[in-house]
Amino acid sequence: MLLTCILTHTAQIARRLYDSYRGLSQYLDEEGVQQCPNSVALSPGGYCFFRAGGARAWNLPDRLDTLVDSALENGRENPLKNVWFGKDDSYVAQKQDGGLLWNLMGYYGNLESTLRYGTSGIKCLGLNLTDENSYIVLFMDGSFRLKAGETGLTSDDIKEWVRSWA
Repeated sequence: MLLTCILTHTAQIARRLYDSYRGLSQYLDEEGVQQCPNSVALSPGGYCFFRAGGARAWNLPDRLDTLVDSALENGRENPLKNVWFGKDDSYVAQKQDGGLLWNLMGYYGNLESTLRYGTSGIKCLGLNLTDENSYIVLFMDGSFRLKAGETGLTSDDIKEWVRSWA
């Protein structure tokens, strides 16, 4: 009985994910993308961003979608390098030139200040999808900013992870 329940629930989740990200799945199938991705971001609300070499696929919030459409209409490439989604489809987006765009929707405490005044580019960022007080930013110079929130993580807990990205 328990196994049937787990399998049924897993199938429902897989179906919801497929329905939410159908455009991404279709693009990957049609283009036959074989490269390891450089960037993959999936939001709880169905937004997505995928980059592998020259291949890109996306379904983005309006502000980011307008930026991408404008660039493409003017013969330029997609200006986005990475996108990170958070609670309620909040996001941080990194442009190819290193510039940042964000809509944190009032979540993640002082992260906006960190993004606005940080002097080193971002190498990796994580926004907790369920805890609006929890995030981590790894900067290009190897430094990081951790706001553990309810996770209870400490700087010591993530040192190995940071070293793997440095």
